[in-house]
Amino acid sequence: MKTCLTYMFLLLSIQGFAQKLKYRIEHIGAEQGLSQGSVYAMYKDPNGHMWFGTLDGLNFWNGKTMKVYRPSSKDKFSIEGIDIKKIIGFRTNDLLIGTENCLNIYDSEKGRFRKIYFRNSTGQIIKSEVFPIGVVRNDVTLWLSGVGLIKYNFDTKKQTILVAENRFRTDYFSNINTTQNDLGDNVWLHTEEGLLRYDAKTKKLSYFFSKNQKNIVGKPVEIVKIHVDGHNIWLATFDGFIKFDSKTLAVQKWTDFAKNRPIGHVFDIDSDKSGNVWLGTERNGLLCFDTKSETFEQISNKGSFSNFKLHNDEISHIYIDPDGIIWANTDPYGVDKIQILPGNFGTYKLNLEGKLPESMQNFSIRSVVKDQNVMWLGTQQSGVWRVNATDFSIIDGFYNLNAKVIPSNTIRYMLKDQLGTLWLGTSEGLAYFQNGKFVEVTGSQNKMSKKFIRVLEEFGNDIWIGTEEGIFVLDKRTKRAEAANLFENKRITLLEFLSKDTLMVGIYNEGFFEVTSSDGFKSFKINRLISNCIPTSFLRQKDELWVGTSNGLANISLKTKKIKWITREDGLPSEFIYAIEPDKFQNLWLSTNKGIVKFEPKNNHEFHSFNINDGLQGFEFNGYCSFNDSTNGRLYFGGINGLNYFNPADINTVGNNNVNVLTEEILKLRPRNISYYSDSKSLYNKPNPSDSNFLAKFKFYKGLIPNFSYTPNDVWLRFTFKNKVNKSWFFELDNPRLSQVEIWLYERNQLILYKKSGDKVPLNKYELKSPNPIFKLDMIENQDYVMYIKGSSTRDVKFPILIWEENELLEQLGSNKLIWGIYLGFIILISLYNIFLWITIKEFTYLYYSLYIILFGAFQLTLYGFGFQYVWSNSWFNEVAYIVFLFVSNVFLIFFTDSFLDLKKQYGKPWLIAKRVLLFWSVSNALLSLFYFRYWHNYFAIASGMMFSFTFVAIAIDYYLKKLIIIYYYGLATFFLVIASMIVGFQNLGWIEPLYQDKIIMAGSMLEIILFSVALGYKFRQNQLEKERQQMLRNQISGNLHDDLAASLSSLTMYTELSKRKLDLPQNELLERFERISFKSREILGKVREAVYELNPKNDQEEEWLERIVNFGKDIFESKNIEFRALIPEGFDSKSVVSEHRREIFLIFKEAMNNAAKYSEATTVIFEVKKMIGAKEFRLKDDGKGIETTRMDAGNGLSNMKERAKKMNAQLLINTKNGTEIILITK
Repeated sequence: MKTCLTYMFLLLSIQGFAQKLKYRIEHIGAEQGLSQGSVYAMYKDPNGHMWFGTLDGLNFWNGKTMKVYRPSSKDKFSIEGIDIKKIIGFRTNDLLIGTENCLNIYDSEKGRFRKIYFRNSTGQIIKSEVFPIGVVRNDVTLWLSGVGLIKYNFDTKKQTILVAENRFRTDYFSNINTTQNDLGDNVWLHTEEGLLRYDAKTKKLSYFFSKNQKNIVGKPVEIVKIHVDGHNIWLATFDGFIKFDSKTLAVQKWTDFAKNRPIGHVFDIDSDKSGNVWLGTERNGLLCFDTKSETFEQISNKGSFSNFKLHNDEISHIYIDPDGIIWANTDPYGVDKIQILPGNFGTYKLNLEGKLPESMQNFSIRSVVKDQNVMWLGTQQSGVWRVNATDFSIIDGFYNLNAKVIPSNTIRYMLKDQLGTLWLGTSEGLAYFQNGKFVEVTGSQNKMSKKFIRVLEEFGNDIWIGTEEGIFVLDKRTKRAEAANLFENKRITLLEFLSKDTLMVGIYNEGFFEVTSSDGFKSFKINRLISNCIPTSFLRQKDELWVGTSNGLANISLKTKKIKWITREDGLPSEFIYAIEPDKFQNLWLSTNKGIVKFEPKNNHEFHSFNINDGLQGFEFNGYCSFNDSTNGRLYFGGINGLNYFNPADINTVGNNNVNVLTEEILKLRPRNISYYSDSKSLYNKPNPSDSNFLAKFKFYKGLIPNFSYTPNDVWLRFTFKNKVNKSWFFELDNPRLSQVEIWLYERNQLILYKKSGDKVPLNKYELKSPNPIFKLDMIENQDYVMYIKGSSTRDVKFPILIWEENELLEQLGSNKLIWGIYLGFIILISLYNIFLWITIKEFTYLYYSLYIILFGAFQLTLYGFGFQYVWSNSWFNEVAYIVFLFVSNVFLIFFTDSFLDLKKQYGKPWLIAKRVLLFWSVSNALLSLFYFRYWHNYFAIASGMMFSFTFVAIAIDYYLKKLIIIYYYGLATFFLVIASMIVGFQNLGWIEPLYQDKIIMAGSMLEIILFSVALGYKFRQNQLEKERQQMLRNQISGNLHDDLAASLSSLTMYTELSKRKLDLPQNELLERFERISFKSREILGKVREAVYELNPKNDQEEEWLERIVNFGKDIFESKNIEFRALIPEGFDSKSVVSEHRREIFLIFKEAMNNAAKYSEATTVIFEVKKMIGAKEFRLKDDGKGIETTRMDAGNGLSNMKERAKKMNAQLLINTKNGTEIILITK
C-alpha cells in the first residue's frame, strides 16, 4: 500500500510538470532605468502603467521609459521617503504610497505628492513605516509600524487606532506587512502573534496560528506573508505555505512541490483569476499551485533561453495585475514580467535538471519520431530521449556523458523504417536502435562513417543517407554503406523518393533536383527544378509538389514543371520554411523562423500565423523536425526551445472574411464592419471576449465613422483586422474631444495591449505628443486581431479610427502642424493688422473684428486639441474651453456686424432688442459653461450657430432688397463660415458622416477672414471716397455761396438803396420794388438752406428725399404762379432706390425745376414717378415754350445733369417739343 501511494504521488508530480504552463518572460532592470533591484511594492494604474516601489525610490514604467521619484529638499511637492513599502490606487487615477516615513498621496494630474503623517498611541506625530490597505469613501485603513491598524479620514484629518500592535517589524524574510481586508467586514492582520482577524462591526479580535491563549485553530507559526482570497486565507511560511478556510476552519499545508523537492522559504504569495496560487520562493523560483488538482508547476532560472527563464530564483515579491500578468521581483536584479499564454498549442520542454550537467542541457528539438506510445526526441546537444506520448514524462535518455552511447549528442535526423527499426543520424555518424541500445554503424567498409548526417530516407532494403559530403546508400541487412554515384561531395539537405523511379534531392544553396531512373538508379537523369536556395522540406499533394526552401514556399506542377512561388509578399511571415505537414482538410502547416503558419491553398491562399502569444515554444523552429501522427491527427514541430504539438481541428482562426487587412500597399486604414454597444449603466470596465452576454450586446454600425452625437453613456466599439506585413502600425482616434479613451488589443483572445488616453492622462505620458489618442500597435504579420475601444465625453462622441503606417503617420502629423501653424499665423497677422487700423483710424469695427477672429481661432485650436497640447494640458478648463471661446467670439461677432452694417441706423429699436437678446444668450452660455457644463450644452452651441446664421441671413436678404452694395461683401464672407458651421453641426448631430471636420471649419473660417478683410477694405475705400466727395461738395457749395450769394446780396443791397431814394414814387411802383426785394430775399434764404442741408452728412442717405423734390417744386413754382402737380403711384417705396443714387436724382430734378421756373413760361409743370419692370422712371414735363438745350448748357446745367446720370449708370432723355420733358430711367 505504501509503495502504491508513493507511486501515485510520483505520478501526480510528473503530471504536474507535464502540464507545462505556456509563458513568456521579459526582464525589467537597471538597463531599463529601474532605480534599484529590490522591488517590494508594485501596482498597475488604470492607464495600464506600472509603478515599482524599491529601496531607492518610486519608479514609473510606461512600457518604454522609466521615471524615478525621490525625495528632494528643493521641491516641497516631492515624495517623502525613499523606501517604498506599498502602493494602492486612490480615487480615479491617484495613488497612495506608503514609505518608511509617512503616507504620500500622488496627484496624477499635477504630478505632485502630498504627505500625511500619523500619531503614535500617545498622540505624538511620528515617522514610521506605512502600509495602506484600502479606501472606503474618505476613510483609509492602514498599518502603521509601532502603532498597529489605524483608520484615517481625509476630510476631518481624524486618526483612529483600531488595533494596537507595536511589535511587528519588517526584516529580510518578511519585508512588508500584508494585512488585508476580505470581502466582508474583516481585516486579517499580519502580526508577530500570528494571524489575527479584526471584525469591523463588533471591534473584536480573533487569533489563529498564534501562541495566544485565545487561539482558535492552527499551531503557532511564523507568518511571512498573508493573502486573502475570498474565505481562503493563504499563509506563506518558512517551510511552505498554508491554506486556511475561514468558514470551515480547515487547514492544509504543503511543504514539497515534487518528490524530495521542498518548497522552502516562501517570500510572497498571490492568486490569479483562474484561482491558481503563485508562490515566490527563496531558492525555487516561482511556483504555480493548481488549487483544483493540487499540483505544482515551476518557473525557474534553469534553461538556455532568457524569455523562458527567470532572471534569478529568489522571488521576494509577487504582484498579479488585473490583466493576469505576473510581476515577480527576482531580487536583487529587478522585475520579471511573466505573461501566461493561451491557445490550443501544447508546449513541451525537456526537464533535464539533475539528469545532465547544466552545460549539456539543451532544449532544442531537432527530430521527432513516435513509436506507439513512445516519443523519441532528438536534441541539439543533449542526445536522444524517450518520453511517454501521453503525459510527456521522461522514460529514459541516450547521451554521451561518461561513456559513448551514441555517435554524437547532436541529433540531426531520426527515421523509423518499415521493420520498426529506429535509425539515428547525428553530426558524427549513424546508429540504429537494437535491444534497448543504439549500435553505431562503423567499420572501414562504411565510407559514410563519422559523416555529418542531415537526412535519412528509406528505399526498399536500403537507407539513403544525405550528408555534408554527398549521398550514401546503406544496406539495412548488412549495415554496409557505399557512396552513391550522384551529387558527390555536395551538401545534401533533402532526400525523398517520389516513386521507385523518381528521387527528389535538395542541395545546400544549389537548389532542388529531380532524379529519374529506370534501373534502380544505376543510371539516372538529373533535372534542376529550383535554383539558388536551401530546400528543407517536401510534400506531394496529387499532381503538385510543395517544397519548403530558404526563399519561400514553392508550388511545382508535376505535369508542366511550372513553379509558383509564395513569399512574404503573399503573406508568409518568413520565407525560411523548416517543415511542412498537411492536415485532413489538405491545409498545410509550416514551421518557420517566425512561428507556425497555417496555409490554405484552396481558400484563396489564406495565411494564419501563430507565435509566442499562441503558446509556441518560440519564434524559431528547426529544419526537418516535424511529425504527423496519423492515429489522432496531431502534429508535432520541434523548435529551439522545445516541442509544440496540436490537433489542427482545435486551432481557431478568424478566416479570410476579414475586410480590414493591413498590407504592404496600405499606408492608412479606416476600419469597417465596426460593432458598437452604448453602455448607459456603465456595466463594464473592461472587455470580456469570453462572455457571450457581453458580446451579444454589440450591434453592427452602418456608417463609416461611428458617431453617437452627444451622450453621457460609455460607448464600446469592436472590430477585427488582419496584419499581413512586418511593419510598425499606429492607432489614431482623430477626435481630441473624447474625455476618456481606452483600447484593448487581443490576439487570439490574449490581451497583448492596453492603452488609455484622455483629459485625465497627462500629455507627458502620451506616446506621441499629439492631442489625438495615438498608440503604437505591437503586432506581428499574418495575425488576426480584435480591438475593443471604450470612450466617453461631455463633447461629441465620435470615433474617426485610423490605423497608420509609421512613416505615413509622422508625415501626416508634420503636415498638420504646418497647416495649423500657417492658419494660426494668418489669424495673428490679420488680428494685428486690424488692431493697427483701429488705433490709427479710431474705427471700432476693426477692433471688434480683430477680437472676433482671435477668439474664433482660439475656439478652433481648442476644438482640435491644441490648447490641451500647448497651453493648459489636463486643466478642468480643457473640457469647457471650446464652448466658452465660441460664445465669447459670438459676442464680438455681434458688435462687429452691428458696426459694419450700421444696423442701428437701419432698424433702430428692433435691432437693439435683438442685439441684447443675442448678447445675453452668448454671455450667459459662456458663464454657465464655466461653472456647470453638461453634455447637452453642445446642443446650445449648435442652436446658437443656427440662430446667428438665420439672423444674418435675414439681414442679408433685407439689405439685398434695399440694394445696399455692402451686403454683397458681408454675405459672401459669412456664407462660407455659415455653410461650414451648418455642415459640422449636422455632422455632430449624426445626420451626415463626420468626415474632414477640422478641414471644413478651417476652410470656412479662412475664406471668411479673407473676404471680411476685402469687405473691410471696400468699406474703408467707400468711406474715403465719401469723405472726398463731401469735401468736393462743400468746396463747391462754399464757392457758390461766395459767388452767387455774394452777388445776390450785393444786388439786393443796391436795389434796396435805390428804392430808398425813390420813396416818392407811386405806391404801385413801390409795391413792385418791395416784391422784388422779397423774392430776392426768399431766393437767398433758399440757397442758404440748401447749402446748410447739403453740408449736413446725415442727410446723405435721407429716406424722405422724394418728398424734398416735391416740396422744392411746390416752393419754386408757387412763387412764379405756375401750377405744380406731383404724380407718385401709391405704394411706391422711395427706400428701394439705392441710397447713393438719391442725392443725384434730387440734384438732377432741382436743376430741371430751376430751369423750368426761369425760362419755360409754362402754366403747368408735372413731376411724375413710374415703377417699371426692373427699373424706375422719373419725369418732369411743362407746357411752356420749350427750352433750347444750348441755353441750358450756358450754366453747365445740362452737362451736370448728364454727369450725374452717368454716375448712376442711368439713362437721361430731354424732349423740347411741346414744352420741355426731362426723363430719368434708373434701376
